[in-house]
Amino acid sequence: MVIVKRKVLLSVFALVLSVSEQAIAATTAQEYELRYRDVYFHYYSRDYFTAITRGLAEQEMQRLATDKRDFDLLLGLLYSGYGLKNDAEAMLTQVTKSAKNRVRLNSARFYLARQYYEDGQAERALSLLSKTDGELPEFLVSQSLYLNFFLMAQLGRSTQSEDALKKLKNYPYWYQYAAYNHGASLIKAGDLQHGISFLNEVGEDESKSLEMRALADKANTALGFHFLKVNQPEQAVNYFQRVKLDGPYSHKAMLGLGWAYSQQKDYEHALTPWLQLARGAVHETTVQEGVLASAFALQKIGAQQDALNNYENAIAIYQMLKDNIQITTHKIRNGEITSALIQGEDFSDAAISDRLATVLKRDQGHLLGKLLQETHFQKAFRQYRDLRDLSVRLQNWKQQVRPYVGLRNSRNQTAQSNGPAVNPDILWQRLEERGKRLESLLKDYELSIQRLMVEALDKQHLFVSNYLSQARYAVAQLLDEQVPRR
Repeated sequence: MVIVKRKVLLSVFALVLSVSEQAIAATTAQEYELRYRDVYFHYYSRDYFTAITRGLAEQEMQRLATDKRDFDLLLGLLYSGYGLKNDAEAMLTQVTKSAKNRVRLNSARFYLARQYYEDGQAERALSLLSKTDGELPEFLVSQSLYLNFFLMAQLGRSTQSEDALKKLKNYPYWYQYAAYNHGASLIKAGDLQHGISFLNEVGEDESKSLEMRALADKANTALGFHFLKVNQPEQAVNYFQRVKLDGPYSHKAMLGLGWAYSQQKDYEHALTPWLQLARGAVHETTVQEGVLASAFALQKIGAQQDALNNYENAIAIYQMLKDNIQITTHKIRNGEITSALIQGEDFSDAAISDRLATVLKRDQGHLLGKLLQETHFQKAFRQYRDLRDLSVRLQNWKQQVRPYVGLRNSRNQTAQSNGPAVNPDILWQRLEERGKRLESLLKDYELSIQRLMVEALDKQHLFVSNYLSQARYAVAQLLDEQVPRR
C-alpha cells in the first residue's frame, strides 16, 4: 500500500507540473504566507494527502514563504502523518545537519518515533528517539520520557527502563501510567513483591481526575484478579472493593468480587455483586458471566426455584445473543457494515467517526464495539480508508485529464513554453494503472477487515455457546432433582 501511495503522489505531482511556466504569476509576500498557512491548515486537519500535494505544488511554483530546509521539515511531518515513514525519516535525516530550529526538528523525530512504536518497530523508534537529546518543547518532554521508558521495557532492558521511570517522577500523570505498566510486567516476570508494590501505589492514588481514577481502578482490578489466581481471596476482596462503582472497571470488579467470596464458600455475599452485575447490558462479557454466576450462587444457597428461573432467563439471553451474532456475521460477509463505514467522498476523521457512531448505534453494532476500538483493527481500517480516498481522487483526476488525452500531437510542438510539461496521454495511462492496482488492493483490504470482524464475532459466539451449554446443563440438573424418586 505504501508503494501505491507514493506512486499516486507522483502522479498528482506530475499533473501539477503540467501547468505551464508562464502560468506562475507574481506572488506577494502576504500570499506567500497564506499559502504556507494553508498547507499547515490541512496538516493540523490531518488531511495529510492534500497538505503534501498542495505543499509540493506550491514549493515547485516557488509560492511558499519559507526556505527549502524549513519546508522539508514540514514535509517530513506530513509524510509521517500519511504513513510514509521511510520517506519521512529520509527527509528528516536530510535536514538534520542544516536545521536551524533543533527543537522543531526533534519534535518531528518524536512524532515519527511514536508512529514506529505504534507499528511495532520498537528498536527503530528508540533509535530515532535517542537522537532528540532532550531538545524538545516543554509539552513533549514528559511524553518523550514516557515513550523512552515504554520502549526500554518492551525491549527487555529492565535497568534502563527503571532509570527512565525515575525521571518520570516529576511528571505525575505519565509516571502513573509508567508505574502501572512496570508493575504489570514485573508480576508477569515473576517479581511479585515489586510488581504488587507498583500497582498498589497506582491503586492508592486519590486523584480527582476521571482518567487517573480509572487507572487506579484498573490497577486495583488487576491486583484483585492476581490474588484470586494465587488463591488468596481475602486479599482479592480488599482490592475489588477499592474499585469505584461508577467507573469503567466496575463490572469486571463486581465479577471478581463475587468469585473472591465464592472461593471462600460465602455464596450469600457473592450473590450481591453478581445480581447487580446481571442487570447490566447483556452484550458485555462480564454481564453474560454474571447472569450465569448469580444463578449458580442461588443454587448454592438452596434457592432452587429462583436458581431455575435465573438459569432459564440466562438461556433466553444467550440464545438471543447467538442469533444477533449470526445476523451481524451475515451482514459483515455481505459487506453491509463496511459499506456503512465508507460511503460518499468525505474520508476525514470526523466523517468516519460519525459513521462509526451510527454503525454502533444501529442493529447489532454493539457487538463490534470492542473490536472497532482495538489498535490492530484501527490500523487496518485506516489503511483501507486511505485507499478509498486515493481511489476517489484518482477518478477525479482522470476526469480532469481526459479532455487533454490525444491532443498533444495536434499542438504546435515548437511552443514548448506554452505546452504542458507532461504528456497527458502518459499521465492518463499512469492513472489507469494506479486505478486498477488500487481496486485490487481495496478488495484485499475489505476481505481482511471483514475477516477481523468475523473472527471477533466467532470468539463471542464461542463464549456465549459455552455459557448456554452450562445453563442448559444446570436446568436439566435442577429439574432432575425435582423428579420424585421411587
